[in-house]
Amino acid sequence: MHISWTKPRLERETDEYFENDYTKQFFKHRLDHEFKTRSLLLRFLAGGALKPLSFGYLRRHAGDNLTLGGTDFEHELRNTQYAANYERMLNTIQTEGKLVLPAPILIEYETSQGTPLYYGFAGNRRMNLAWHLGLEVVFWIVPTRTHRPLLAWIKTSNPMKVP
Repeated sequence: MHISWTKPRLERETDEYFENDYTKQFFKHRLDHEFKTRSLLLRFLAGGALKPLSFGYLRRHAGDNLTLGGTDFEHELRNTQYAANYERMLNTIQTEGKLVLPAPILIEYETSQGTPLYYGFAGNRRMNLAWHLGLEVVFWIVPTRTHRPLLAWIKTSNPMKVP
């Protein structure tokens, strides 16, 4: 079995911010930032890159909003829509032996000591499917460290006038 990971269609993932109060609170309190428009969020997310991370590494550097334990994932599967989508992907890869999926999105931020941590922005289900099958996961990782000038500009500028 094999999963081919592609760059996520970022415009399809913006609801993960705008319709998720938990994610909004993460950005507001952890990163001291709020996005007012989808175009500004897309500009931020576009600064990511595809990178594989192992389960062990991510478990050691898990910040928030990641279902990395069996109990957490079992809780997610109680949602019938979540479970149905997971089963559809699982059935496809089991019958066809391969699957093409958009990479899960992680926001990389740092502790005050400079240790990287990851916030699960989108794609927990895709990530858990791959790890359940013992497959590598390639993430779309958006580092906040390199985005500090952009975040500062967004915070102080007119959101309708993007350079």
